Amino acid sequence: MRKVTAEQAKAELDELLRGLEAEDVLIEAEGEPVAVLVPLTRYAAEAEARLAWLRAALARAEAAAERGEERVLDDPALEAILERATARTA
Repeated sequence: MRKVTAEQAKAELDELLRGLEAEDVLIEAEGEPVAVLVPLTRYAAEAEARLAWLRAALARAEAAAERGEERVLDDPALEAILERATARTA
């Protein structure tokens, strides 16, 4: 992943966009990451994969509820769900 400052990204945007198929771009401001440029096709595919995973998890939870199984979504459970959904994009 290529790293650039926000100022570089502004000055080199055309070049960065042309190179996206080969390499993602991490944009930093004041030394902190603030954005990532990725090809739209990959972003859309990853977003769809996350959505499909969440839909399947919801379907499993609904099926468990219909069987009378109790599920508790406490903070650790929610954190695990978010971690798994987020990991699919990394």
